[in-house]
Amino acid sequence: MRAFVLADEALRPYYDRYVWVALDVEQASSAAFLERYPIGSLPTFVVLDAASGAVARRWLGAMTKAELLRFLDDGLLAVTKPQDVHLELLRGAHGLLLSGETGRAITQYLTLLDAASPQWPRRWEALVAALDALNRKGDEAAMARCVDLVERELPWASDHASPMGGDFVAYAEECVGRLATAQPNRVSSVRRRLVTHLVKLVDDLAAPLAADDRGDALGLLRELYTTLGERSSADAVAARRQQLLDEAAARATDPLVQSTYDWARAETYLWLGQGDRAIAMLTERERQLPGDYNAAHRLGRVYLELGRAAEAIAACDRALAKAYGPRRVEILGLRADALDKHGQRAAAVAAAQLAVAELARLPVAQQKPRLLRSTAARVKRLQTPEETGR
Repeated sequence: MRAFVLADEALRPYYDRYVWVALDVEQASSAAFLERYPIGSLPTFVVLDAASGAVARRWLGAMTKAELLRFLDDGLLAVTKPQDVHLELLRGAHGLLLSGETGRAITQYLTLLDAASPQWPRRWEALVAALDALNRKGDEAAMARCVDLVERELPWASDHASPMGGDFVAYAEECVGRLATAQPNRVSSVRRRLVTHLVKLVDDLAAPLAADDRGDALGLLRELYTTLGERSSADAVAARRQQLLDEAAARATDPLVQSTYDWARAETYLWLGQGDRAIAMLTERERQLPGDYNAAHRLGRVYLELGRAAEAIAACDRALAKAYGPRRVEILGLRADALDKHGQRAAAVAAAQLAVAELARLPVAQQKPRLLRSTAARVKRLQTPEETGR
């Protein structure tokens, strides 16, 4: 977004109409903001009413330039003249979700989707936000409603290409996956329909997708093929994704911009059995961006996947020297797994316990539920005796 959208000259008329703020949600200084406006995925964009602090607009994921311009126009309209009943419903639903009233937010999102026409330009935003809210709710009834919504909206989604088409599938697969045991036949059918949707999206060269959007969509398509047991199709999609992302990275001249594609490229190389290419790319990136923890963290993940535990531990140590906030917790967890693979169970337990302790010291707003679950589960697993019968 910074490299290709936010810097566009078309945004100049908006420079003085907004106060622009970029927050690093890993920093402790962001905790107060996150307590009031929880952020579940990155990037997330919000327009706040300066007078009241109310959420006037909210968008999950990246945007094209045209979508960002509409987003900014709608934000000004919602703050100054909230006369569009649909925008007002959307604004209210966003506010309810961010204030923790997930059930009421779901009701309002679904009411809005029922009321708005298929041509309403904010329909994608409302749809993805509804799926996000249903997944946050997480109970069986919410998952059933989520799958109902996915099935109902798939024809519309497939006929309206958008960068949010991939986000739609990601949230859809999350709720579909939770019903896989209870309703396997239905889930398999929905997944095949999601495949059809993604194939149409990635094959549409006129679709308003940036390279990373298209790459993400191809990654989701590969995962769906894998889940459905179609390995040859998954491999073909992975090869296509590799070529797309390599070409996009080659077009970028700034290493920081190139790093946008690094993990997607690395995990695709791993899938295709090209681990050495992933290591070479990330090693060079670590050299180019010596103050950034991401390359070393990603190298740790690649080394561990390849069974090179000692090198994974060393990469984690380099990343920890630069990391902060929740990311340190993730890296400590990875380091614990690498130590365990290296046969150092006691050191692995200590690293996992340190991750738990560091997570507990973070502001509550930065204690992500997923991270809480994974760190606790890792400690429990590592403290379980191995094949001893005890």
